[in-house]
Amino acid sequence: MLKMIHLQKKIRRKPILHDVTLEIERGCYLLSGENGSGKTTILKLMAKVLFSDKKYLQNDFSKIVYLPDFQDYPKMMKAEAFLYEFLERKVSHSKIFQKMKEYRLDNRVIGTLSKGMLQKMGLVQVFLKEADLYLLDEPDGLDTEAMDCFLEDLREIVNSGKAVVIATHRAMVYESLNPKIFTVKEGYCQ
Repeated sequence: MLKMIHLQKKIRRKPILHDVTLEIERGCYLLSGENGSGKTTILKLMAKVLFSDKKYLQNDFSKIVYLPDFQDYPKMMKAEAFLYEFLERKVSHSKIFQKMKEYRLDNRVIGTLSKGMLQKMGLVQVFLKEADLYLLDEPDGLDTEAMDCFLEDLREIVNSGKAVVIATHRAMVYESLNPKIFTVKEGYCQ
């Protein structure tokens, strides 16, 4: 379980989050809101990339995987080689290639991949890691086939008793997962 109780966060003295209280157990959760509302900051606090200024954060999840909305990948490596190294050689080449195939991710030099292909690579990266809590920052700008694969991977995570938290502008995309939706607006979460 992860609990945020009366959480506050300032960045460069500017208040970003005000009195955020929420609880994450098993299942699917959405952070929905406009750009700049605080969704990414909440995910970063959950991932321990940032730390809160005031109050309480309890995190009982032992393994957390966080996918930011942007990653800076090594430009000269091929996708599969990067994934193999990133996954610390604990996942077989065949399993990596299978997941790449599911997402239709080309095994090209990373610097030549489109934004959509880079997003697919991030998802392949995430779904090949074992975790109790998956944190995904706006992962839903995919083509139709990749989106179907993504939703199926999310279904497997939720059905296996794990938790996933997704920051999104497109809550309707996730209706089939019966998510609990937290609305984030101007640093407040409801």
